Amino acid sequence: MENKRHILILSSWYPTRIDSASGNFIKRFAVLLASRFKISVIFVKADSAIKDTEVYENREGDFHEIIVYYPKPKGVFSRTRQLARYKKSLDIAISKLDSKPELIHAHVAYPKGKEFEYVASKLGIDYILSEHSSDFSKNERLKWSKIKRQLIIQTIRKARLILPVSSLLEQEMLQVEPHFARIVLPLPVNTKLFYPNQGHVAGKPYTFLHVSGLDEKFKNVKGIVEAFYRVNQHHPHTRLTIVTDGNSLVLEDFMKSKGFDKDVEIKHDLSYDEVALEYRNSDCFVLFSEFETYSCVLVEALASGIQIITTDVGVVKSLDEKLVTIVPQRDIHALATSMEELCMGKRIVEKSDLVQAGNLFSEDHIMDRLQMIYNEVLLKSND
Repeated sequence: MENKRHILILSSWYPTRIDSASGNFIKRFAVLLASRFKISVIFVKADSAIKDTEVYENREGDFHEIIVYYPKPKGVFSRTRQLARYKKSLDIAISKLDSKPELIHAHVAYPKGKEFEYVASKLGIDYILSEHSSDFSKNERLKWSKIKRQLIIQTIRKARLILPVSSLLEQEMLQVEPHFARIVLPLPVNTKLFYPNQGHVAGKPYTFLHVSGLDEKFKNVKGIVEAFYRVNQHHPHTRLTIVTDGNSLVLEDFMKSKGFDKDVEIKHDLSYDEVALEYRNSDCFVLFSEFETYSCVLVEALASGIQIITTDVGVVKSLDEKLVTIVPQRDIHALATSMEELCMGKRIVEKSDLVQAGNLFSEDHIMDRLQMIYNEVLLKSND
């Protein structure tokens, strides 16, 4: 049997005991990759609650996770000491690798781009970079410092290949650095987990669904709630479910102050299986974002075969416009009108068409593409 290629995963985002939600989709992707490759993950994190460096290792088949926690220094010269501890932690993590990886697959250029370069140089291998960050949106780019811009550009230039998760993100990245090798590669959806309900439950309320971390800077969940309230006043058989792993206190206070909490349920910290069930038990997914680099939740909605109302963000630009109802950003009236039309049975998209589109983002399809990318990059590296 042919030996599996050894790929090292580095990332600016990754779940830890300090923040279990950060980059959880990147970990899921790494675990998925281990079905075809030997996958090692290195992540280092400062922890103000410890006095000595701690190493956590997790092995599951061909998935090897190495997380190093180091004490966060305080006082004079704390930044200098933190950089020293950070580098030492990286060296410790590298020493835990079972064998030398063939390639680094890094995620998110900032803030850990220098880490990608350091580890690549230390191991004498190349890195490719998947980019997911909404940091590249125009409004966010205007806030970048000169140093941040330089670090991001350097990380992009030194990568052998860039994998933006959507064509929209690709175009935003080109505004920062106009020349780099790139292939748009979406994140996969588990179509064995996200699939449609068969049939319809008589008497069930028409349920709208929103899934996000509730970052109001981008998501405009308050707008979704307000639009739903307008619909619910005339159609009391409707419900809105909001699923989040974020802090909902601000949203809950807003809903109570406006009297918008009737028939709205917020569900916290569901398992991935439970989130998939929420899709199947819903009729329409609603996204009202200002910006999305990709929006895996839209792809999960496609695979689940439910109707979709969304702003023109992320992966939407690569979809057939007949599959989704697109509304203007911040236009609550347009959103409410579209929600009302769908709950009344107007402009319904066939479930089979939605599922077929979702299959183009299936794990097998994306993994096949990524396997070809790894092979081509390594072939060129060995020339």
